Amino acid sequence: MKKTQILRLPQALKMMAISRASFYRSIKDGVIPPQVKLGPNSVAWLSHELETIISARICGYSDDEIKQLVNELITARQSLMENI
Repeated sequence: MKKTQILRLPQALKMMAISRASFYRSIKDGVIPPQVKLGPNSVAWLSHELETIISARICGYSDDEIKQLVNELITARQSLMENI
């Protein structure tokens, strides 16, 4: 398993190969996981989550399937935080 990296906005945009506006629209639409808060003025995205979404797109998942996948990623993230 690859290590998860924390990606700042420019890195996340480059990985997803979409514009900033499309990136945030995709988050709003639920097809990209939301950012994690690193501090009061700092956010990032988890590389393994974005890689999962890219893989789903490559495999031909529908937007509804990707939304479900995003919800599963968010749930996994929350359960990880509970175990800390």
